[in-house]
Amino acid sequence: LRRPGRFDRLIEIAPPDVEGLANILRAHLKNELADADLSLVAQRLLGRVGADVVQVVNSAHRRARLAGRALTLDDLLAEASPPDPRSLAELKACAIHEAGHAVAAVALGRTLQGVSLQLSGASGGMTRIEHPGFIPTRAVIEDTLVIGLAGRAADVVLGAGASAGAMSDLAVATRELSALHASYGLGNTLLHRTGVEDASAL
Repeated sequence: LRRPGRFDRLIEIAPPDVEGLANILRAHLKNELADADLSLVAQRLLGRVGADVVQVVNSAHRRARLAGRALTLDDLLAEASPPDPRSLAELKACAIHEAGHAVAAVALGRTLQGVSLQLSGASGGMTRIEHPGFIPTRAVIEDTLVIGLAGRAADVVLGAGASAGAMSDLAVATRELSALHASYGLGNTLLHRTGVEDASAL
């Protein structure tokens, strides 16, 4: 969300955490699987939103109905984590990349919320880190950039080398570093030259 104002404050609304996802699951399951521990299903859904959870519950119900039986936890797990088409080498590459983000985050004192290797659109994995607050100082931004680029560093140092898989990380880093100098006034001058959206192009 963008809060209009002099500094165009940006407010991030991240996807639910594991507890939030488990609560959404519980709400849509109503009285079904009342004694089941939904945290493992929620962990597999990390990075997804409420609408995705509803789709998983509906698909699990369909699976159980086609099998002519009541819904089970295994139905939910199967729908939350469908078979992965990647090879072991591709999974290892994704794991190395996400581990790079995670290690850098912990080393910089950030709270690690979870790491997932689940496919989600074009993304082969995701590392969730607690946001350090809503006052983006230069130190906070630079630490965030280090964490974002640590995936590429891990690819180069521990993996098979750099790949296009870090494209979104590079896009975020370029945008934020450009904005730091051209928009936020946190570089070597106080000059504001353009808005955040246009900083990279500038």
